[in-house]
Amino acid sequence: MDPGQTVSKMIRMYTIPSATPKTYEVSMNMEYEDDDGAAISATEYLGIPVEQVTKLDIADVEMEMVEVGMEGDLTAQIFNKGKTTISNVEITTSGEGFDVIDNKQIIGRLDIGQLEYYEPTIIPNEEGILHGVINIEFEDVTGKVQNIAEEFEFEVMAAYVPEPYVPEESFGFEDFENVVEEVEEEVDILPNMVGLCAGFSVSALITKFFAVRKRKKIFEMGMDDDED
Repeated sequence: MDPGQTVSKMIRMYTIPSATPKTYEVSMNMEYEDDDGAAISATEYLGIPVEQVTKLDIADVEMEMVEVGMEGDLTAQIFNKGKTTISNVEITTSGEGFDVIDNKQIIGRLDIGQLEYYEPTIIPNEEGILHGVINIEFEDVTGKVQNIAEEFEFEVMAAYVPEPYVPEESFGFEDFENVVEEVEEEVDILPNMVGLCAGFSVSALITKFFAVRKRKKIFEMGMDDDED
């Protein structure tokens, strides 16, 4: 190489899948000769940072159908699918039209392949299709804070309003008046019918009485004629 000359060389390096994320030290040995042919050697040290894939997954988000004002369970799986350990995981849910009970969940450490469940309670304040977001904040192996979010939706029915309890023997006010009128008509008709029947019976007795008396008188007159 001439004085002041620069030569660039590219060396491709690979990490094994199980390598721990960190900075690895690599030594580079160099040997060369000067103008007089004397051998010279030198060693340089290089820092090679190795990072693994950090991947946190939110899966199987489910929310049951609920009524306005009623409690419903939201469930979600939090799964570390990456190649590094995740720490200081903080999970919350946000959205409009509902309140969340036991909203914040903190997981201090989530190892590779570890699965955790997030199960807050949702109380909707309005009916229809509501939308929410599960938010997760965590630190990767290098201490860097990362955020991921997963949207979800669920259906809310109108609150059930029970009908007022009315016993079987009870009626509405209008029905009660109608029933009273019908009963009064039946009560008014009954004496009239009884009176009418009684009247016919008395009249028949009187008629029979006079008929018998008349026959008796005729019979007595006939006997008197025979004696003469």
